Amino acid sequence: MPFRHQPGTGSMSPCVVALLISAACSSAPQPPPADLVVVNGQVYAGANAPALHEALAVVGERIVAVGTNVEIERLRGPSTRVVDAAGRSVVPGFNDTHVHFFEGGFGAQRADLGAAGTVDDVQAALRAFAASQPGEGWLLGEGWRYNVFPGGLPTRAQLDAVNLDRPAFVRCFDYHTAWVNSKALALAGITRDTPDPPNGHIVRDARGEPTGVLQESAQGLVSRLLPAPSLEQRLTVLDATIARLQAAGVTSVQNALGNRDEFEAWAEARTRGRLALRLYSAVSPSGLFSSDPPPPITPAMPAAGRC
Repeated sequence: MPFRHQPGTGSMSPCVVALLISAACSSAPQPPPADLVVVNGQVYAGANAPALHEALAVVGERIVAVGTNVEIERLRGPSTRVVDAAGRSVVPGFNDTHVHFFEGGFGAQRADLGAAGTVDDVQAALRAFAASQPGEGWLLGEGWRYNVFPGGLPTRAQLDAVNLDRPAFVRCFDYHTAWVNSKALALAGITRDTPDPPNGHIVRDARGEPTGVLQESAQGLVSRLLPAPSLEQRLTVLDATIARLQAAGVTSVQNALGNRDEFEAWAEARTRGRLALRLYSAVSPSGLFSSDPPPPITPAMPAAGRC
């Protein structure tokens, strides 16, 4: 039977109903265009995902969709940045659960002894680094390993043999032991009569003389003489360290120790828009391997550690 409108009945024609449905659909909120889309990839969406995907879309700091290139293309807007993965893998950012952020960052500026397999190799690496860093300031290095040295520990005589007319402070790969030369011992006033600090040990030879090896908090007897980096120097190292982490796919870290200077640097980096990393940090009540009494922990320190 043909549909006829009867005045006063409240009925509507099919055309009016269709128009209302169309208007309701068009008024439904549309998702915002993506800020970033990655296409032509092998996108891993997690352990519970049944398969790899071709593409993904990001709005703000959130991945809002994964799917085929065609599906994700619908979320593309005029200002969307498009990255062609060219068939490569796309995975969530890695999280490093234990870093010493600034120590590792500044370590890249020191003599690297990690590849040295003999005492001669260690000494040669130190000489080469010293030649590249002329001056009278401290020679800093790290990465030597116990098994390189007869008996498992180096001596100040071996470091003195590098012929440096400057103090040297060289940490082991595990950061629990430092190796210093005679000039550094003299500057720190460490003699046979110097007592071991709390939680530390000055290694001595059979005659009771310091060998140049300082363990745990005894490192602080010399490291406290090292010039403290400025805020700008810390920010420069922060930028370089974040770039190295991102290049390896690391997007978040847990910092194992954090002092006031580090928190100030992170807070300043965040203020300047340079903290391109998700970071959590423990709060250290004292300096690294220090026997000094701990300073008070202020509310601003833990707050700055959640960046």
